[in-house]
Amino acid sequence: MYKANPAYETPDDCTRLWRYMNLGEFLQVLFSKELYFCRTSEFPDEWEGTLPLSFLQLLREIGDQVNFSAVKAFLEKLVVQHAISCWHANEVESVAMWALYTDGLDGVAIQTTVGRLKRAFAECPEGINICKVSYVDHSSSETGGLNALTPVLIKRRSYEHENEVRAVISAVQDNVDLTELARRPLSGVGLFVSVDLTVLVERIVLSPKYPPWAKPAIENIVSGAGLKIRVETSDLLKSPESLENPRNIRTR
Repeated sequence: MYKANPAYETPDDCTRLWRYMNLGEFLQVLFSKELYFCRTSEFPDEWEGTLPLSFLQLLREIGDQVNFSAVKAFLEKLVVQHAISCWHANEVESVAMWALYTDGLDGVAIQTTVGRLKRAFAECPEGINICKVSYVDHSSSETGGLNALTPVLIKRRSYEHENEVRAVISAVQDNVDLTELARRPLSGVGLFVSVDLTVLVERIVLSPKYPPWAKPAIENIVSGAGLKIRVETSDLLKSPESLENPRNIRTR
């Protein structure tokens, strides 16, 4: 279920979120009714989960009281135990996100809102935080709040175009023994988390390049999964001439 975290910003419930994916991932979501939460080690950016300078400075300041190396190693291990689902916040579709996160032809985008994302995990036993990612300079001390989620909620400024919101299952759940947590083997495998798709999904949009003849098959699959949602095709590649003919302008 959703768990508020006052240390970080959760966007308003009406904030529109998108997840861009290839057709195979979309079908997996429909058939399993699960979302995959990945580990930081699965991201292509090697800076994911890196402890910011502010964390390291704080540890050095209390170095007389603790073993700096031991605590740093524990925090790094803690970071890789978090599980993350990434979403793009935007009122409209993004040409860049289609290009970055799909293969083009078989791309699919799920559109939801922060409020829907909160409610979609109502039956999930783990506490799920939904937080906005901060884009920072890792060498700076200005990295926001300092707690267990800090390393998974900051990214380098070169990624600001992603405007990311993350749903995070924290490694530190209520009543977890930190000594036991420290003994856990490092895991590079994420979690599949049950989700109510009828609550989560507000729109389904196919890639601008998706072939029209294949759309009915997707519509049948979506209907078979119990979703009463019209499958749309993105109009980002429509020609300027379509503006001159109102009959060619798709309404929502």
